[in-house]
Amino acid sequence: MIENGASEKIKNVVILMFENRSYDRLMGWFKYNNELDGLTGNECNYLDPTDKTSLKICATNKGLLKDPLDPGHEYTDTTQQISGNGSLSSNDVKMANMDGFVANFAKNYPKIKNNATALHQIMDGFDPSSVPITYELASNYTVFDRWFASFPGSTMPNRMYLHSATSHGEVFTDGVKYIPGYPQRTIYNNLDDAQIEWANYYQEIPTLLIFDQLRLGSLSHYKNWSHLKKDAAAGTLPPVSFIDPAYFSIGNCIVENDAHPPSDVADAEKLLKEVYEMIRASPQWNETLLIVTFDEHGGYHDHHPTPLAIPNPDGINHTDFNFDRLGIRVPAILISPWVKKGAVIHEAKGPYPDSHYEHSSVPATIKKLFNLPNFLTKRDAWAGTFEDAISLDKPREDCPMTLSQPPNPVVNATITNPIGKIYLHDFLHSTNFFYII
Repeated sequence: MIENGASEKIKNVVILMFENRSYDRLMGWFKYNNELDGLTGNECNYLDPTDKTSLKICATNKGLLKDPLDPGHEYTDTTQQISGNGSLSSNDVKMANMDGFVANFAKNYPKIKNNATALHQIMDGFDPSSVPITYELASNYTVFDRWFASFPGSTMPNRMYLHSATSHGEVFTDGVKYIPGYPQRTIYNNLDDAQIEWANYYQEIPTLLIFDQLRLGSLSHYKNWSHLKKDAAAGTLPPVSFIDPAYFSIGNCIVENDAHPPSDVADAEKLLKEVYEMIRASPQWNETLLIVTFDEHGGYHDHHPTPLAIPNPDGINHTDFNFDRLGIRVPAILISPWVKKGAVIHEAKGPYPDSHYEHSSVPATIKKLFNLPNFLTKRDAWAGTFEDAISLDKPREDCPMTLSQPPNPVVNATITNPIGKIYLHDFLHSTNFFYII
């Protein structure tokens, strides 16, 4: 048992990971706690970071829930967004000025480079009233304002860090590689060794199957959406659960709700409400920790500098990336009756003075909560852990049973921009799972 007794309080960890929103994009305008490191409106980027006479775009709270464009978020894009230098090698980043977001957006979409209205997509955040579910959960529970993506790039490498504390040298979201699978050990293998149950609940497809070591055990670990509802209601959720949202839309049956632009964040808000309320109503509520986070920033602006000197997890490098710096800040919320209401966690508590909160903090904390013997890589051995946030002497009795109504999704809407009229309902990801994230 860990020293503060958190493992005696928490018997069930549930993880829900959305897609492609920076902290500033989703939570930068939250003001319920004056300690939150968010936006003031004085955060600006220039179209040319080296030219202060070029077009200047400053952050506002006018962000759209359904954006017309999908910003660049590969590791080369993120290098420019962080450094302001579009020709810099990824291994040569020495400063995180966080001033290249507008420049990179214009580079990827040159038709909007002189249109301030279109460029504001990359800088603007959401007014709290437009994301009421996220706002209510953040203000009722505990948030991190120093949680970073593990990798300064796209979706799947970051998701792999959540599960395995490494991407095994992967820098792309490369569906071709899902077929043979990735070879690294995961936190679920460690749970199996300790005979601790886990499940991957999914709406469309269980993404843990990208790990070849997770294809060898019982298929009972993989359960569809109806099982999540039944297990929560019956009080039979396993000790660790990972929830996959819907990553793409399928006709009129399934609506994409992962928050990946240009999908509608209103649908992600609806999913978040549903997950919270089913867990809140579960007989297991008083022993559950729900972790909500986002895999990466999706190209959106964030003003807080990203850490540039961190340990490579396993000695595996890419041609021009050594896995020795983190990605951009993303939202993260801890939801449990054992955490403080409206609290904010800043700098990480970890085994090293330079430890940070990032996606590897999840397997590192699960290791502590369930008294597992081994870390996965050097990264989760280094990452900050958050068991100290499970700090109350008794479970709270003021946790809301239900939340507000989520915003209404945009239906068959159009937006006019320099590219022309874009029919947002046609802006869906490919239905080929291997390429949608």
